[in-house]
Amino acid sequence: MKAICKLSKKELAKVLPSMCRNISQCRYVCRKCGRFAPKRSALCKATSLAKMTKIDSLDADELEAAIG
Repeated sequence: MKAICKLSKKELAKVLPSMCRNISQCRYVCRKCGRFAPKRSALCKATSLAKMTKIDSLDADELEAAIG
C-alpha cells in the first residue's frame, strides 16, 4: 500500500473503513498532513506518537532540532 497522503479520493474511500477500525492501534502521525496510522510505511512524513509527546514539551529551538 502506498502512503495514505498519496492516495486518491477514490482509493482513500476504499481503505477508510478499515483504517477507522484500526484507529486505536495507531502509533504514528504524518508531520505533513496530520494523518494517523498503525504503520510508519503508510505515511509520507511519519513520526511516532511517543516522540511527538516528548516534542510537545520542547521550546521552539529544541523543536526545530528534533523534527528538522
